[in-house]
Amino acid sequence: MTKAKRPSAPRSRAKRSTQKRTGLYIYDRDVIDTMAKVEDEEWAKLQRSGRAGGYGVPAFVEAWRKLQAELLPGEVFEENVRPDLFVSGPTSDGAIYGDGGYSRYIVTGTGEVVLLASSTRPAKVALAKAAGIRVIG
Repeated sequence: MTKAKRPSAPRSRAKRSTQKRTGLYIYDRDVIDTMAKVEDEEWAKLQRSGRAGGYGVPAFVEAWRKLQAELLPGEVFEENVRPDLFVSGPTSDGAIYGDGGYSRYIVTGTGEVVLLASSTRPAKVALAKAAGIRVIG
């Protein structure tokens, strides 16, 4: 007597990249800690407290989740299917603000958090690169 095979769960049709990714992503668990290497611990505490408002990391995490829900109903993926799109978030300029409101970080359509070099000092650009954050402009 042979046993009947148990039906398997449906598999996702989304393809996952097998390449190791670099950079910092808004969905990374350590996104605030990594950005704090550029900013400071007080900035990180503000982010974790939820008092950063629309200019903070939590607001952009929420904007990312909403974007993902719109693009892929019912599933959350780490890779966005529209890399040309920037996550605007709730701020007027679409940026996460660093300590004191100077450094500007944007979230790309792939979820990558990048620092705008023109928005900050060269010392912070160096810190961002050392922390693994891509720097543009």
